[in-house]
Amino acid sequence: MELKLSVKKISLVRPEDNPKNKKVEMNVDWNIECEMVDVNFYKYFCLIEIKNFPILFTAEGYFEIISEKPVNISNKILEVVFKQILTIMIETLGITKTYSTSLEEISSLNTKMEQKISNSVRL
Repeated sequence: MELKLSVKKISLVRPEDNPKNKKVEMNVDWNIECEMVDVNFYKYFCLIEIKNFPILFTAEGYFEIISEKPVNISNKILEVVFKQILTIMIETLGITKTYSTSLEEISSLNTKMEQKISNSVRL
């Protein structure tokens, strides 16, 4: 048996400021709603909320259970889906953090990007 998960839409609401030196305990509330679309093919909506680190994360998409027979959704399957979505949430948090950079660095990046674009466009 194999599970294929696709994420079609995500939403992340994170704190205004990044907490500094805060020990984060993962007090996580989560819920997954599923709707059968076809045999072993489900549409889902997952909500994850972390209480003491104000984050609200949602994911929507589809998952398919590859099996020769129809499979009933169990708590174990929902936990696998949740763990995958939690991993996506943690990765998304990492790329949405606050970044600092100098204006000179940005200018240098823009020049390099303009060169790459002009080199890749051939008329």
